[in-house]
Amino acid sequence: MLLNVDCVMKSFLFIMALLPYCLIALLPYCLIALLPYCLIALLPACSFAVQLSLCHEQAGLKAIDENNLTEAYELLKGCEFADASGRALHNLNILVFPKGLGSYDSLDSRIIASKKLSCQAALKGYTISIRRLANIYKSFDEYLGLEPNDKISLCLSNIPSLNSSEYVNPKDVEYCLSLNPSIDPSNECF
Repeated sequence: MLLNVDCVMKSFLFIMALLPYCLIALLPYCLIALLPYCLIALLPACSFAVQLSLCHEQAGLKAIDENNLTEAYELLKGCEFADASGRALHNLNILVFPKGLGSYDSLDSRIIASKKLSCQAALKGYTISIRRLANIYKSFDEYLGLEPNDKISLCLSNIPSLNSSEYVNPKDVEYCLSLNPSIDPSNECF
């Protein structure tokens, strides 16, 4: 049986002409099939990233008590992204500014990062950070562009502490911050 070369050649060219369209049509199915393998390949990188941002709160606070500030910063720097106490966040805030630990692009970015840490500590109900926040609302803040607001400042200053502890009820802080209509008081201070 002889094959018609011309027919075979035309069939081959026809298939080759359709091949890009077939590949484009099949591409989403191939990507979906490969997705689990890609995710598995990325898992080690994810666990490495999590290890980099660990919060060693108790060891960091102990290093502060021993006046080993560089070690304290290294131990606490991951607390910004963890469920850390207000005390740990406040101390990390002090280590960032004014102590100057950690690397930041500019003095402005360092100060803003410090104020965000102070805010996180205040939202946890940490009294020292709340007093600092009350002072920020009492006077103009050039880095935040925050105008004075005596009502919020007074509210924050008058929150009673819980059983003479260094914490107050975070809901009281949230209430005072709700007096600023331009923020979400559950996770913002300015």
